[in-house]
Amino acid sequence: MVGSPFHSRYRGLRRDETLPIESCYTQPVIGAPMDDIKEQLKVLILKSLRITDVSPLDLSDDQLLMGGDLEIDSIDVLQLILEIERHFGIKLVKGGKFEKTEWSSIRTLATAIEARLVEVVDGKSG
Repeated sequence: MVGSPFHSRYRGLRRDETLPIESCYTQPVIGAPMDDIKEQLKVLILKSLRITDVSPLDLSDDQLLMGGDLEIDSIDVLQLILEIERHFGIKLVKGGKFEKTEWSSIRTLATAIEARLVEVVDGKSG
């Protein structure tokens, strides 16, 4: 999204620079482009898991979530579910069913979040 607060904070940032996580934490925008969802998700992951030695710019869209460099375990996933649901105003886990494939990478999780946001807009969330 052109002119979004998230992107304006990164303008002019060198690859080796990092921002405090809190400075780039934004509110979700329903109907936001997938890139904005991915960027918000990267910030949310780092903030929720208190990862301070990695910048959102260091995370690729194909970054593995479980079994990858971030070393996210089942307790971390529970924390992230709560934070993602709170941040985006969605239900990520429906009927107690956890979709492990949605948690393969940042890209797949962002796709799942986008689908849930569409459900909220369409009034299908429950």
